[in-house]
Parts: sequence; C-alpha cells; structure tokens
Amino acid sequence: MFDIGFAELLVIGVISLVVLGPERLPGAMRTTGLWVGRIRRSIRDIKTDIEREVGADEIRRQLHNEEVMRSLEKMDKAKSDVYSMADDFLNDADNFGMHEGDEEFFSDDEKAAIAQRRAKHEAEQAAGIENADQPEAADNHPEEKGKTQ
Repeated sequence: MFDIGFAELLVIGVISLVVLGPERLPGAMRTTGLWVGRIRRSIRDIKTDIEREVGADEIRRQLHNEEVMRSLEKMDKAKSDVYSMADDFLNDADNFGMHEGDEEFFSDDEKAAIAQRRAKHEAEQAAGIENADQPEAADNHPEEKGKTQ
C-alpha cells in the first residue's frame, strides 16, 4: 500500500523518540497501532460492503435481463401473431394487399411479399375461372387445357 521501508521507519522512530520522549513513546506507539488497526478494519469493511453491493447490482442486472428476455419473447409471440393475422388478411380474396396510400407503411421486402401473394392469388383465380368453364373430369388439369382445345 504505502512503500515505506525500514530506513523510513527508523527515521520516524528516532524523530518520535526525540519529540515525545522515552516516557510517552510506548503509549503513543500503542495509540498509533490502535488507530492503524481501526483504519484497516474500516477499509476492509468498506471494501466488503462495496463488493456485496456490486454483487447485489449484478443480481439486479441479471433479474432485469431475464425480465427483458421474457418481454422480448412476449413481443416475438405477439409479432408472430400479428404476422399470422396479416397473412390471413392478405390471403382473404375480398381484402387483398395494399390500398391507395398504404405504401408508406410497408417496407420494400413487405411490398415484394405482397406483390408475390397478389400474383399468386391472381394466378389461382385465373386457373379457377378456366377450370369452372370446363366440364368436370377426373383427369382435367389446368396445364392440359391448352392441349385439349
């Protein structure tokens, strides 16, 4: 802690002996020893309290992180529920895709996905209309329609 060597202690002892005298020096050394012991104990207690507090902070931080993780899991579940509802909505033939002015609410990836769903839906509708015009047959397929006519 303090870099005090034997020579420094010897100088302090000689000065103390000259200043205090031989009668009061033993009592002064005892008092100094008591004070040094008290200071060391106080420093040790403060260090222990700080370490304990840091440990408590770490526990609080872990609990907070676990709480954040639980809320993220809930948000992920809600997000998947919203996506599921959005897919159901987008797959509904009457309410399909974006309307005028909705472009600003969708990212480019979402717009591309909506365009793909819209194209798929239109292709399915076209195939359904073509199949509705033909008489029902067990081996009647939309891709064979062009071959038979």
